[in-house]
Amino acid sequence: MTSLPSRLSRKPFGFGMFVLGLAAAAAIAGEGCGSDAGSTFADGGPDGSSGPGDGQDGSTDDDAPTINPDGAPDNPFQGCEEARDKAARLPVYMLFVLDGSRSMYYKPGNTETSAKWPAAIGALDAIFDDLAAKNDPAFGAGITGFCDDYDKTCGDTTAGPYSKMDVPIARVDAAQAAALHARIDTHRPLAPGEPGGGTPTYEVLAGQYPVLEAFTPPAGLDPDGRRVLVLITDGIPDTDMPAGTNEGPGSLKLAKAESSKNAPAVPVTTFAVGVGELNPVNAAVYDPKFMGALAVAGGSPKQPCDPNEAQDATKMCHFQITPGAKTVDQLKQDFLDAINTIRNKVLTCEYKLERPDGGPDLAADPGKVNVVYTSGTGTKSVVPKNAADGWTYDDDAQPTKVILNGPTCDRVKADPAGAIEIVLGCRTQVK
Repeated sequence: MTSLPSRLSRKPFGFGMFVLGLAAAAAIAGEGCGSDAGSTFADGGPDGSSGPGDGQDGSTDDDAPTINPDGAPDNPFQGCEEARDKAARLPVYMLFVLDGSRSMYYKPGNTETSAKWPAAIGALDAIFDDLAAKNDPAFGAGITGFCDDYDKTCGDTTAGPYSKMDVPIARVDAAQAAALHARIDTHRPLAPGEPGGGTPTYEVLAGQYPVLEAFTPPAGLDPDGRRVLVLITDGIPDTDMPAGTNEGPGSLKLAKAESSKNAPAVPVTTFAVGVGELNPVNAAVYDPKFMGALAVAGGSPKQPCDPNEAQDATKMCHFQITPGAKTVDQLKQDFLDAINTIRNKVLTCEYKLERPDGGPDLAADPGKVNVVYTSGTGTKSVVPKNAADGWTYDDDAQPTKVILNGPTCDRVKADPAGAIEIVLGCRTQVK
């Protein structure tokens, strides 16, 4: 038996218990057990202990799964299954950083209100409600606002330091959702005449990156998550806050440094959501090129894209929200689409094998590992090992991860109600 550096503990009667961290939704659809048509099945006995039978290739190898000769649904791993357990998703820790500058609420000239602020707040409220309904231990959210009436550090010439989150990241249950709502629903950008209200992008990033990097998940939120910062802003960085600092290049440098970190350092990926007019572009008020450059520096550009694009939102690297003559509801939908796309994008398709008690690695055979998907409707199927549409190891010689590929990965993200199981002991099904 060859050695698989997975961390795996076995229960009595041949059942295994292990955790597979997943940087993706725990759901996949796939082909069945080596057949062209695919194989769906119902669970067999409680320990998969039914006797061996003919494999799909006509052999009598007891490593081969069995299929009922009459074609009725069955557990294809009866007779060879040694261990089975559900996979757990690798969590995501998402911090929303919301620009509360005066221009988020007032149109140029400060003579009337705009739709930007209520649209952004409505979209975030909808996201928080959706997260609360899921109450997912693998997704945490928090928020920090800057230069609104809550932020008492934001003046005309100084701001920050932003050394803590306004609402720290946590699993979004009812209590966390209420805290997130309260932070944005009961506050507003500063009114004309009130001191402050600028866009100290450099200061807020310089403060929030270290906080997010050092974040330790509280009880109820799974550990070892990916850290993501979503900046929502309608302005360009202030040019002299702190004095003598060019905030634009400084902000890009910070984002690049964070996204480029390697273990043991903890990287932070930055997504940029820019809110501003494009026709015409007034770079003194809103600069889409800066937002595109921030998306690239932060490690999250849309692909393909052009960071120098300033007119065509479909070619921009960041997520562009263009108010124009849109209503609050229309802009709210634009925000929702952008944030939901970000939520989907941060979920990858990698499962990391690890032992929950932190014990030593145990022997397993990488040629006897199979992936089983249970859809949100309860249908089970076997996913083949396949680089184009299935799963592969990160390293066949010394595998540490199971990685989903192609359309299979896409189906993972489209079915959050589904579930993944890893079955050990049966010959790996290859397509």
